[in-house]
Amino acid sequence: MYDLVAIANQYSVPAELLENLKGNFSDSFGESFLRLSLKGFQFTVKSGGSADVINTQALNCVILGEGSDDHCTYYAGSYSPEVEDVKPTAVWYRSQPAPIVVPPVALEKDKNGRLGYSIKRRVVLAIFDEKGNLNLTPIVFDVGAMSLYDKDYANSGMLSYSSYRRWCAKRNLLPCMIVTQILFDRSSSVPSVRFKPVCNQDGTPRILPQNGLLQEVFKVASSDEVKGLLKVNIIDGTETNDADGMAQPQPQPQPQPQVQPQVQPQVQPQPQPQPQPQPQPQPQVQPQAPIVDNVQTVLSDAEDLLNDPVPGRVNETVASPDMSSELMDLLAKAKSK
Repeated sequence: MYDLVAIANQYSVPAELLENLKGNFSDSFGESFLRLSLKGFQFTVKSGGSADVINTQALNCVILGEGSDDHCTYYAGSYSPEVEDVKPTAVWYRSQPAPIVVPPVALEKDKNGRLGYSIKRRVVLAIFDEKGNLNLTPIVFDVGAMSLYDKDYANSGMLSYSSYRRWCAKRNLLPCMIVTQILFDRSSSVPSVRFKPVCNQDGTPRILPQNGLLQEVFKVASSDEVKGLLKVNIIDGTETNDADGMAQPQPQPQPQPQVQPQVQPQVQPQPQPQPQPQPQPQPQVQPQAPIVDNVQTVLSDAEDLLNDPVPGRVNETVASPDMSSELMDLLAKAKSK
């Protein structure tokens, strides 16, 4: 931990300036939060490069919170349940698709029924010390799949985490209200644990005393610190692997070629055929009777008229002084033909 007072005295730096710099550097380089490890069937609290072993096989604690979903961890090399302190190749939430760096074969079970990645659920704990005092410093615990979903030991009350959570919900007890005991499953070949409530002599769950401790636990459990610890750092495999940790510059987007609009050819209107004039029916010309025949007919009729006196009026037509001279000329001309 940095001694800011000593720095201020040694280098003549104003204390208020150092106070402003306090948040820029963590006390230890590496993971800045505490986490619980099960490696070697021992409860160990780790932070950065330090490790504190808890000499007990039954760890009493209060569960302050849990993640909303299981998360998956994949290592490109051979996987071991006890892999720790090695950066995984990929980390993703189980409800989301696996990153592209995870090969399809790792997502399927092998001949032994094992997946090529691990499944965990993050919880945050506050643990009791050897004297029975509750230390409210949050500790991260990533509960593995065997501890999450494997078999229960009902006779001894040792339950998988999923069963234990159902047990609490059935009794309307928040896990942060009661004392929980975490024990190793000695029948397993790899470290896994079971959960059980710490009970009073009458068998009822031990509720935290309401003389202020329960309220303090609620305050810590609802803090931004605990909510932040419950969020898993997602790794999709595209992060930088450089030793200096500098992020690689993001590739600039390449300009997209301008798409020229396609000019649609103008459709020339096809000339409409002009209606052809329909031939008008020509009036049928009735053949005229020869003029000679007509004249002869008229002449004959005129002669008949002249030669057919009306009874009682003898030769009245011939002797009529009103006879038109034109008629007489017509008759004369007709006779001369």
